[in-house]
Amino acid sequence: MSSSGDDPTPSHSPNTLTPDEFKPDLEKSLTDSILKLEEIDTNLYRASSSDLWRPVGSRAVFGGQIIGQALAATGRTVPDHMFTHSLHSYFIRPGNADQNIVYKVDRIRDGTSFSTRYVQANQSGKPIFSMQVSYHVKEEASLSYQIPMPSVEGPDAYKNMESLLNEFLQMDFVGEKKRSSIKKYLAQDIPLEMKPLDPITHFRLGGPGGDPKLLYWVRAKGHIGSDVNINQSIAAYLSDMWLLWSALVPFPSFKTDMMASLDHSMWFHSPFNADEWMLYECESPISCGSRSLAHGRLWKEDGTLAVSVSQEGLIRGKTIEKSKL
Repeated sequence: MSSSGDDPTPSHSPNTLTPDEFKPDLEKSLTDSILKLEEIDTNLYRASSSDLWRPVGSRAVFGGQIIGQALAATGRTVPDHMFTHSLHSYFIRPGNADQNIVYKVDRIRDGTSFSTRYVQANQSGKPIFSMQVSYHVKEEASLSYQIPMPSVEGPDAYKNMESLLNEFLQMDFVGEKKRSSIKKYLAQDIPLEMKPLDPITHFRLGGPGGDPKLLYWVRAKGHIGSDVNINQSIAAYLSDMWLLWSALVPFPSFKTDMMASLDHSMWFHSPFNADEWMLYECESPISCGSRSLAHGRLWKEDGTLAVSVSQEGLIRGKTIEKSKL
């Protein structure tokens, strides 16, 4: 995949479209792919199997896409002046990328300041995912504070995933099996751009291990627009990307046999544009009983804490004597 973030800015002739003129098509390409839903009845929405993404090496639909689609579905049932402030979800069964997903929304409560929705995702008549979402009207803050954003260099100081993986393909120590996986990853049309601040740790290239924490600059590719619910749905999609990976940092020689999200919660604090760079801070405070807990924070470039995330995931595997690519 190519990355628009690293492309040089072309000159424009009078007959060439400017970036602003491209925006409607770019917005459509995002909302009509990973978040595309067909309304098949009142409170009932369907996602086509042709739009579902199963990551390389995964057995199921990407969990972030299910969260994002479920949030997009509930967002269609609330007034325009209400926005998600929190969601709490459970993954019940693996999603089959070869089957459509049907989302059923229940309008639990409509209040003056808050509204509540419950949504269940089904395949073949069985639930695979459930989520409760709370919406809130905009209110003036009577109490306001936040912790400081981590001190890091801006996104321009780092390389994106595609650039790093293309560099790995030129290295002799990368085995054929890993080389094949990299090529498959690069061939996928992932609508996100991610820049790991510590590529050695992220790609598990050895070392003694360290604190269970990872940092990424992230943004959606293309233009999304100003719709708050769409931006929140895109953030829900990307929040499931690499969050649980932080639990593996202390164990560089651990080989995973299975990694799966069990539950996922989010709190939305401040408005943001998901097509602008945000710092994703991921850390895992504990791992036990084959379950790892991970927390995430999405920071805007100006230091504003926009979103908080928590997830518990299942990690099974074993420690090997020597880490191999």
